[in-house]
Amino acid sequence: MTYPPLLLHFCLRSSSYTAKPLDMDDSTQHNLAILFADVAGSTQLYDTVGDISAESQISDCLSTMIAVVNDYKGHIVKNIGDEILCHFPNANLAASAACTIHETLADKNSDLKVKIGINFGPTILKQGDVFGDTVNVAAR
Repeated sequence: MTYPPLLLHFCLRSSSYTAKPLDMDDSTQHNLAILFADVAGSTQLYDTVGDISAESQISDCLSTMIAVVNDYKGHIVKNIGDEILCHFPNANLAASAACTIHETLADKNSDLKVKIGINFGPTILKQGDVFGDTVNVAAR
C-alpha cells in the first residue's frame, strides 16, 4: 500500500517522546499525539445504499478503527457519527495506527475511505476531553 507523502514525512520526522501516564481529569497540559479519523463520503453512502446498510458499513468501519487505536495504546476521546477523536502517548504510535487503519480496511476490501489527521504537541486534557491548538490542527 502506498501512503501520501505527507504521512510518510510525518512518520519519519515524528517524535519518539512518550508522555507520562495521564490523569484523565487533571486539567493540565500534556504532550500528546491527537488523531482524528473521518469516514469520507458517508453522506453520499447514505443516499446511495440507504440508512440501514450505510449505518452498518460505517459501524463496522468505526469498530475497526477503534480496535486499531486500542492496539496502538491510543485512547478514544469520543466518536461522533462517522468520526473518532483519540490521543496517543507519542506520534509514532499515532502514525502507525493511521497506517494500520488504512491497511486493515484495504484487507477487508472495504469501499469506505478514511481521512486521518494527526498532530503532536501540548494538549489540555480535561474531564476526559482534549483541547488546544494541537487538537485544532489535527482536525483540519
